[in-house]
Amino acid sequence: MSTTATGTAGSSGGAGTGGGNANAELGAFTVSLNAAAADNTAPAVRITKAPKNKAKVSGTVKIYYTGSDKYGIKNYQLLVNGKVVQTHTSTANPFTFVASKYGKNITVQVRAYDVAGNVTNTAKLSYHR
Repeated sequence: MSTTATGTAGSSGGAGTGGGNANAELGAFTVSLNAAAADNTAPAVRITKAPKNKAKVSGTVKIYYTGSDKYGIKNYQLLVNGKVVQTHTSTANPFTFVASKYGKNITVQVRAYDVAGNVTNTAKLSYHR
């Protein structure tokens, strides 16, 4: 939404000390008010490369991901078994985790927060050791 007001600012006064007229024109003005659109749209996030769902995993597991948002992504989080284990501010590097630290059954998700605080999680991937 945008609102614009236009007018002329002026001053009218009485006689000055020398009996002269103190009227002065200050000039034209324009005031514009722009209301920012509320961002209530969650970001998009997806896992782009990872072991297949229900795969057997061992060692260090890499999770590659991407995300987008009209106003920008604040951060990404790796959730392993429902708990945040890593946070990144870009997709430059994959998330990694050591499978043996998380029991026999492992679930993995990536979460993205946009700059307005909206959040999205990917679907869960399930692994076993």
